[in-house]
Amino acid sequence: MRDADRSPKRTGAGASYVEDTALGEPSLILSVGFQIRSAGTPTTNLPQPENLVATIGKNAGAVDLRCRAVKRAKSYIWEYREYLAGQPPGPWIQAKIGGRRSVTVTGLISGRQYAFRVRALGPNETESPWSDEAVSMAA
Repeated sequence: MRDADRSPKRTGAGASYVEDTALGEPSLILSVGFQIRSAGTPTTNLPQPENLVATIGKNAGAVDLRCRAVKRAKSYIWEYREYLAGQPPGPWIQAKIGGRRSVTVTGLISGRQYAFRVRALGPNETESPWSDEAVSMAA
Protein backbone atom coordinates (compact mmCIF):
# COMPACT_ATOMS: atom_id res chain seq x y z
CA MET A 1 0.00 0.00 0.00
CA ARG A 2 1.38 3.45 -0.87
CA ASP A 3 1.95 5.97 1.93
CA ALA A 4 -0.54 8.37 0.37
CA ASP A 5 -3.21 5.66 0.58
CA ARG A 6 -2.68 5.27 4.33
CA SER A 7 -2.93 8.94 5.23
CA PRO A 8 -5.62 10.03 7.72
CA LYS A 9 -8.95 11.43 6.64
CA ARG A 10 -8.75 15.18 7.08
CA THR A 11 -11.43 15.78 9.67
CA GLY A 12 -10.01 18.71 11.64
CA ALA A 13 -7.25 21.26 12.10
CA GLY A 14 -4.84 18.64 13.46
CA ALA A 15 -5.20 16.30 10.50
CA SER A 16 -2.40 17.94 8.51
CA TYR A 17 -0.04 17.82 11.51
CA VAL A 18 -0.80 14.13 12.14
CA GLU A 19 -0.37 13.29 8.47
CA ASP A 20 2.99 15.08 8.29
CA THR A 21 4.26 13.69 11.60
CA ALA A 22 3.09 10.07 11.22
CA LEU A 23 4.49 9.73 7.66
CA GLY A 24 1.72 7.29 6.77
CA GLU A 25 2.40 4.90 9.67
CA PRO A 26 -1.01 3.33 10.51
CA SER A 27 -0.32 2.67 14.21
CA LEU A 28 0.62 6.33 14.82
CA ILE A 29 -2.38 7.62 12.92
CA LEU A 30 -4.79 5.34 14.80
CA SER A 31 -3.20 6.20 18.18
CA VAL A 32 -4.40 9.82 17.93
CA GLY A 33 -7.95 8.87 16.94
CA PHE A 34 -7.88 9.39 13.19
CA GLN A 35 -9.18 6.89 10.64
CA ILE A 36 -7.03 5.43 7.88
CA ARG A 37 -8.13 6.08 4.33
CA SER A 38 -8.81 2.99 2.22
CA ALA A 39 -6.51 2.33 -0.72
CA GLY A 40 -9.36 2.32 -3.24
CA THR A 41 -9.83 -0.05 -6.12
CA PRO A 42 -7.50 0.31 -9.10
CA THR A 43 -9.08 0.28 -12.53
CA THR A 44 -7.87 -2.75 -14.45
CA ASN A 45 -10.37 -2.83 -17.29
CA LEU A 46 -13.16 -0.80 -18.86
CA PRO A 47 -16.33 -2.09 -20.48
CA GLN A 48 -16.96 -1.69 -24.19
CA PRO A 49 -18.76 1.59 -25.05
CA GLU A 50 -22.41 0.82 -25.81
CA ASN A 51 -25.17 2.35 -27.91
CA LEU A 52 -22.94 4.07 -30.45
CA VAL A 53 -25.19 6.18 -32.67
CA ALA A 54 -24.09 7.95 -35.86
CA THR A 55 -26.34 10.54 -37.51
CA ILE A 56 -25.97 12.89 -40.47
CA GLY A 57 -24.38 16.15 -39.32
CA LYS A 58 -25.73 19.65 -39.82
CA ASN A 59 -22.88 20.78 -42.06
CA ALA A 60 -21.49 19.33 -45.28
CA GLY A 61 -19.09 16.43 -44.65
CA ALA A 62 -20.14 15.99 -41.01
CA VAL A 63 -21.44 13.09 -38.91
CA ASP A 64 -22.54 13.38 -35.27
CA LEU A 65 -21.56 10.52 -32.94
CA ARG A 66 -22.57 9.67 -29.39
CA CYS A 67 -22.39 6.67 -27.08
CA ARG A 68 -23.35 5.80 -23.53
CA ALA A 69 -20.78 7.11 -21.04
CA VAL A 70 -18.30 4.53 -19.76
CA LYS A 71 -17.76 4.63 -16.00
CA ARG A 72 -14.17 5.67 -15.10
CA ALA A 73 -13.39 6.70 -18.69
CA LYS A 74 -11.12 9.73 -18.92
CA SER A 75 -11.35 10.10 -22.69
CA TYR A 76 -12.51 8.42 -25.87
CA ILE A 77 -10.85 7.56 -29.20
CA TRP A 78 -13.15 7.92 -32.22
CA GLU A 79 -12.33 6.24 -35.55
CA TYR A 80 -13.97 5.95 -38.96
CA ARG A 81 -13.55 4.31 -42.33
CA GLU A 82 -15.44 4.52 -45.57
CA TYR A 83 -18.24 1.97 -45.72
CA LEU A 84 -18.77 0.29 -49.09
CA ALA A 85 -21.31 -2.55 -49.08
CA GLY A 86 -19.91 -5.74 -50.59
CA GLN A 87 -16.33 -4.42 -50.59
CA PRO A 88 -13.50 -5.19 -48.18
CA PRO A 89 -13.26 -2.56 -45.45
CA GLY A 90 -10.50 0.01 -45.59
CA PRO A 91 -8.20 0.97 -42.71
CA TRP A 92 -9.51 2.76 -39.64
CA ILE A 93 -8.67 6.46 -39.43
CA GLN A 94 -8.50 8.25 -36.09
CA ALA A 95 -10.95 11.14 -36.09
CA LYS A 96 -10.75 12.53 -32.55
CA ILE A 97 -9.56 11.95 -29.01
CA GLY A 98 -11.42 13.73 -26.25
CA GLY A 99 -13.17 13.54 -22.92
CA ARG A 100 -16.72 13.79 -24.23
CA ARG A 101 -19.03 10.93 -25.10
CA SER A 102 -20.29 12.79 -28.16
CA VAL A 103 -18.40 14.37 -31.06
CA THR A 104 -18.89 15.67 -34.58
CA VAL A 105 -16.55 14.25 -37.21
CA THR A 106 -15.93 16.72 -40.05
CA GLY A 107 -13.98 16.67 -43.29
CA LEU A 108 -15.80 13.64 -44.71
CA ILE A 109 -17.04 13.44 -48.30
CA SER A 110 -20.71 14.44 -48.52
CA GLY A 111 -23.03 11.64 -49.63
CA ARG A 112 -20.62 8.82 -48.78
CA GLN A 113 -21.28 6.30 -46.03
CA TYR A 114 -18.86 5.76 -43.17
CA ALA A 115 -18.53 3.23 -40.36
CA PHE A 116 -17.54 4.52 -36.91
CA ARG A 117 -16.28 3.01 -33.69
CA VAL A 118 -15.19 4.29 -30.27
CA ARG A 119 -12.94 3.09 -27.44
CA ALA A 120 -12.77 4.40 -23.87
CA LEU A 121 -9.46 5.23 -22.18
CA GLY A 122 -9.18 5.11 -18.40
CA PRO A 123 -6.73 5.41 -15.54
CA ASN A 124 -3.64 3.22 -15.39
CA GLU A 125 -3.45 3.20 -19.21
CA THR A 126 -6.52 0.99 -19.47
CA GLU A 127 -8.39 0.70 -22.77
CA SER A 128 -11.84 -0.70 -23.39
CA PRO A 129 -12.64 -2.99 -26.31
CA TRP A 130 -13.87 -1.18 -29.43
CA SER A 131 -17.60 -0.53 -29.65
CA ASP A 132 -19.81 -2.14 -32.22
CA GLU A 133 -19.79 -0.19 -35.49
CA ALA A 134 -22.39 2.42 -36.43
CA VAL A 135 -22.89 3.53 -40.04
CA SER A 136 -24.07 6.91 -41.35
CA MET A 137 -23.94 9.00 -44.47
CA ALA A 138 -21.99 12.26 -44.27
CA ALA A 139 -24.09 15.39 -44.78
